[in-house]
Amino acid sequence: ATLTGFKIVQSKPDAPKPWTAWFCTFEDAGGAQFEAGTFSKTIGENLDVLKGSLVQLTYKPGKKAGTFEICSIEPVDNVPMP
Repeated sequence: ATLTGFKIVQSKPDAPKPWTAWFCTFEDAGGAQFEAGTFSKTIGENLDVLKGSLVQLTYKPGKKAGTFEICSIEPVDNVPMP
């Protein structure tokens, strides 16, 4: 799949347990788009480098019906990872 974009969502600053989530948009070889998210800071920090690249994506069903959680995302192209 190609990582076509992502958005960052953060909890309110006064939340008891502050969090940051990254919601990514992907496009598969057939042109279908889908979204998957992650709370992983490690994954989230590498999304800028991977945007627009072909990636190997592993995901699982999210806690809410119809959502997907990213388990891992790796570049397929020759994209250097920090």
